[in-house]
Amino acid sequence: LFVVDLLHKFEIGVWKAIFTHLMRILHAAAGDLVQQLNRRYRRVPTFGRGTIRRFNKNASAMKRLAARDFKDLLQCALPVFEGLLPNEHGQNTIVLDLLFDLAAWQGYAKLRLHTDNTLAFFDTVTVVLGDVIYQ
Repeated sequence: LFVVDLLHKFEIGVWKAIFTHLMRILHAAAGDLVQQLNRRYRRVPTFGRGTIRRFNKNASAMKRLAARDFKDLLQCALPVFEGLLPNEHGQNTIVLDLLFDLAAWQGYAKLRLHTDNTLAFFDTVTVVLGDVIYQ
C-alpha cells in the first residue's frame, strides 16, 4: 500500500498549476479581473484558529505561500471565483465545476478512514475531475 503525498503532489503540484492557469485566463479576459480576485480573497474572513488564515493582498501572485496557503486558496475558491468570468460561452460554469470537483477530490483524499461508500464516491469524483480538467 502506497501513501500519496497530498501536500506536494496535489496542493503544491496540481492545484498550484491549475490556479496558475486560472490566473492566465483572468489576465487574458482583460479588465481588472485579477484585482477583483485579490479583493475577494482579502474579504474572506478568517476561520478558526489557524484553519483559514488571512490572505495576502496579492493572492494571485502566489509569492511566499506555504502549502497550507494553497489549501486555503482552494477551500475559498468557489465564492471568490463565482461570477468573476463572463458566462457567455459557459466559461464561468466550467471554472466553478472544476473548482467544486477539485475541492471534493481533496476532501475525499484527506479522509483518514474510508468506507466502501466513500471509496466508491472517491472513485467517481476522480473520474469526474479528470473529465472536467480535460474540458
